[in-house]
Amino acid sequence: MDFLVFYIILGIGAFLLLRKFSSGSIANKMLDDNPSLEGNLKKMDESFSEYEKELEERKKYWSDEAIKERAQKEEENKKAKKMKLKKKYGDVFGEAIFSKKVSIGMTEEMVIESKGKPEFKNSDGLYYGKKCFNQLISFEENKVAKISKIEGLWIDMPLEMLIASYGKPKDEKKNVTKNGTKSKLYFGARRTRQKTTVYKLEVRVENDKVVGWRDLE
Repeated sequence: MDFLVFYIILGIGAFLLLRKFSSGSIANKMLDDNPSLEGNLKKMDESFSEYEKELEERKKYWSDEAIKERAQKEEENKKAKKMKLKKKYGDVFGEAIFSKKVSIGMTEEMVIESKGKPEFKNSDGLYYGKKCFNQLISFEENKVAKISKIEGLWIDMPLEMLIASYGKPKDEKKNVTKNGTKSKLYFGARRTRQKTTVYKLEVRVENDKVVGWRDLE
């Protein structure tokens, strides 16, 4: 892209030089024949001036001095944040929160300060996980009592928790009878080369509770 800009600038420069040094020249005749050409050239010249300014700003931004200055400022911000957390929660918990860790004895506020908002919350505790649930943080007397690794799916899992863990299903097949509702929910959609949709996981749900599942890939 920079080479293209260079050649365009070179062409405009050559044209302007031709216009400047040739009286009654081809350049002036071109401008006389095309009144809008001069206005367009001025606009292009202004645009390239802006581009040159932006390029200069980028050079300054990525200079060794600027990089060093930003790194120093970032380090100062980290130190200030750590001090603030220690002042608010104490040295031990403040350090843990700064490092994005959870420790026994933390309050729910501390956990959320450390890990962010949970994917799901109920009386059992706070559920965390990126692709699906993988961690449950349990509380006793409003303090962390246990940190457990968990599966993201289990029998009798409520539908609400299933969606919190895996997200909304990409497809659903529902069967409604007088005895209740049965559904097959599909997750992990992808398009094949044949332009069809396939799924990674099928979960069977009856009356809003998980009763089974199977991997499709």
